Amino acid sequence: MQYFRRLLLLLFLFVTGIIYAEGQENADTEIFTKDDIIKFTEKKYGLDDFLINGEKYLPLNIKVNGSPYFEWDKSIEAKLYITGQLYSNIKIEYDINLNELVLNNGQGVHVILNSSLVDSFYLGYNCFIKLNEQKGSTEQYGYFEKVFVGKSLLLKQHKKSIITIYNDLNPNGSFSSNKYEYFIYNQATLINVSSKKLFLRFYEPYRKDIKKFISRNGIKYKDASNEELYKLMIFCEAKSK
Repeated sequence: MQYFRRLLLLLFLFVTGIIYAEGQENADTEIFTKDDIIKFTEKKYGLDDFLINGEKYLPLNIKVNGSPYFEWDKSIEAKLYITGQLYSNIKIEYDINLNELVLNNGQGVHVILNSSLVDSFYLGYNCFIKLNEQKGSTEQYGYFEKVFVGKSLLLKQHKKSIITIYNDLNPNGSFSSNKYEYFIYNQATLINVSSKKLFLRFYEPYRKDIKKFISRNGIKYKDASNEELYKLMIFCEAKSK
């Protein structure tokens, strides 16, 4: 019970509730009072473990074919860290088109979590952390997949865009496949290293040795797996000691 009471308090204080009324294209905006939501959640869960303060919301681009989510097209159980507290088996979706984390209550109600609430979360074996606006790169912030942790962090930011090619199969366009960019987070600065050229520029004094390592290990930088990037970062950090 204490677990749910704590989650209740955190969600009430920090969550911006935006409820998806899926499939209802012209639904009116409705403000839910605290009492309304308490009654709903008590009926659903038997206790007020999820307290939502928000308004009914229609997801953007509802008619676009495909999915805006990371890898899975449905809610999956995840581990979620909220202000340092771990919550397991929470059903969430990660919308990488909007870079938003969505909590699913199991009855078609979805709540967009305020990024100020979330420290990090796990989807399968993928660990994501939240970064706020950073010195030197204020355009890039939000959720990032953590690939390597050392003196520097190697991060991957996933995204999908809308392909505006219209045809019989996609009369309203479609979502792209999962695209991503790489970043190194070092000394409170986020640095884009999405190409091998940018990565080598960051490690300029060790460029020659790093190029040899990449070639010797058959690493294709833009298509490298997380495991290959991890090994690359181990080598780079050893060289830069």
